[in-house]
Amino acid sequence: MNVLHVRNCSTLKRIERRIARRKDIFTLLECEFRLTVNFM
Repeated sequence: MNVLHVRNCSTLKRIERRIARRKDIFTLLECEFRLTVNFM
């Protein structure tokens, strides 16, 4: 599940970059937070 989740985050970041670069930072932080919770 972690690998699939990482791929989803990458896809989200690509979409966010196309829509608004400012939101890319928040998306990255959200992905990192979710990954941390998943590993714990």
